[in-house]
Amino acid sequence: MFLIGALISTFIVSRLLLLVIAKLSGKKFYVSCNAVSLLLSALLFSFGAGENFPDFSTAFVSALTLYALPQFVWLAVDFIRFQRACRPVKDEKEEKKSSEAKKA
Repeated sequence: MFLIGALISTFIVSRLLLLVIAKLSGKKFYVSCNAVSLLLSALLFSFGAGENFPDFSTAFVSALTLYALPQFVWLAVDFIRFQRACRPVKDEKEEKKSSEAKKA
C-alpha cells in the first residue's frame, strides 16, 4: 500500500517541477527534476513522520530509501516519453518504399 502512496506523491511533486521548469528539455533535465523531486518527497515525509524516528536525519535517510524506487519508475517513464518524442515520424509512403526496397 505504501508503494501506491509513494508513486502518487512522487508523481505529483515531479510533475509540478516539470511544469515549473518547462522551458528546458533533455535527459539531464529529467534526471535533475526527478532528483529534486526525490529530495522534496523525502523531506516532506521526514517532517510528517518525524515523531516515529529518533532524529530528523534518520527519518530523512529512511524516506530516501522508501521513495527511491517509485521515483525511479517516474524517471523511466520520462525517459521512455523523451525517446518517443525524439524519434522521427515515418510516413506511410516511406514505409512502403523501404519495404519494397527490402524485397528487391
